[in-house]
Amino acid sequence: MIRVLSVQRVRPRGAAEFTSVYVQFEDEDTVSGCWRVHDDLVALDAKLTAAGCAPVRAPPLTRMLVDAGARAAVDKELARVLQIATKDDKVRSALGRFLGVRDLPVAKARPPVVSPDKARAFYVARMHARAIVKALLALQKVRQAVGASAGILALTALVAVWAQYKQLRSALFGALAGLMSSTLAYELSLRQAGKAAQQEAQVAATAIGKGEEPIEATDENADMKVLRKAMEAEYEAKYAPRDEEEVTEEDLEAARAIEEALVVELDALDAKHEHTQAWERVQGYLEKPQREQTLAVLWRAARAGYYTASIMKTELGETDPARLATLKRALDIVEDLLERFPDASATHKYYAIIAQDWTNHQGTKEKIIGGFTFEKHTLRAIELNPNDPTLQYMYGMFCFEVAKLSWAERVGAKAVFGREPPKTTFAQALQHFQKAHALRSPDLAALFETARCYQKLGKKAEARAALKELRSYPEDASNPEWTAVMNAADEFEASL
Repeated sequence: MIRVLSVQRVRPRGAAEFTSVYVQFEDEDTVSGCWRVHDDLVALDAKLTAAGCAPVRAPPLTRMLVDAGARAAVDKELARVLQIATKDDKVRSALGRFLGVRDLPVAKARPPVVSPDKARAFYVARMHARAIVKALLALQKVRQAVGASAGILALTALVAVWAQYKQLRSALFGALAGLMSSTLAYELSLRQAGKAAQQEAQVAATAIGKGEEPIEATDENADMKVLRKAMEAEYEAKYAPRDEEEVTEEDLEAARAIEEALVVELDALDAKHEHTQAWERVQGYLEKPQREQTLAVLWRAARAGYYTASIMKTELGETDPARLATLKRALDIVEDLLERFPDASATHKYYAIIAQDWTNHQGTKEKIIGGFTFEKHTLRAIELNPNDPTLQYMYGMFCFEVAKLSWAERVGAKAVFGREPPKTTFAQALQHFQKAHALRSPDLAALFETARCYQKLGKKAEARAALKELRSYPEDASNPEWTAVMNAADEFEASL
């Protein structure tokens, strides 16, 4: 069930007022809610249209704010889309991303319709299987009866021999011979009937499409095991297997080639700082079923989403709804990676980066908790890939910022939030910045932070030497990072 529970006006500090709607999804196992803006509803309609589903066409949120009927109409439309989503993967993916729910319910598959020929074959096979079982049980009872009768006749014949009753002795031995011969004839006929039933049952099973070996007998008698090798007495619900599309090795090779080309394209766009184009490029890939998505593309998609949100921050402002929606989408990707690829360095690396940015828009308590999360995932990423210069730089910045906290700030944080911030030093930060520069030389940002660490440690001569090395590298005014680092270096050197 999906319901619109609340519509509110929001006025972030330093930003224009906007209206937001709270949508809740609830089923037997999950209760999940999220705030969405009008652009999210528009994006959902676009995805539904692309999937061949009628859009929601929600009215303006300002109208939903005052009109209960409008909210009820949106509830009804979302319930309709949810019904379709249980049967359509694309609609389910679009609605799941809108609601922030990974596993929407799926309609239970109905048993496939069986043709009359296959149904008839099934019942024939079941009939023969039951006939075999009955024959085996009858054979077992006959053997028990024959054994008892033969024992009695043999004992009586011995008594007759001892008493020298010739006529009785002849009659008893004749009855015993007749009983044994008739028993052997009956057993032979049962075996032949059982083998014939087994063959017919196997033919019927093949006609149904279940070409499996008959079940093994549990009887200890070897002859009965042979007779009992027939098809199963009952098939479970489905009488015929589903027809699935066959995937050839050529198909797999083609899919791998397409994905490798996408990875190369995304890396090329990242190298040219064309992050918005990279983010647009991966939208189609993100709509594919989860089983077809791979780590190599997903972490690059998260990277593109994060940098696109950073560009939007400069152009539109930090609290712009479209920017926050892009950042949240990137966060959803890395949260999914944490579940599917928990032992990949890229998973923890981009989760640390994106989650840290996301907590910057929340309260002070969330920011402090986010600091612990950032440290945890950055260290895990370094453990998995210690030669990544970006990770070394990230943890160096974390150590530097935490080391700047005063004693009063640390005590205050512990008193208010019940948890003391992590403990780091400027010397730790310096080590990580130096390693980042060694792994990716020149790393201008790492060199600049190296100079700042030396200044905090009281080593001004080393700080000036780091700045001198920084300026020794060729000018690259087309690179935004180079310009930003040089401007910051000029201001910092003036303070030395």
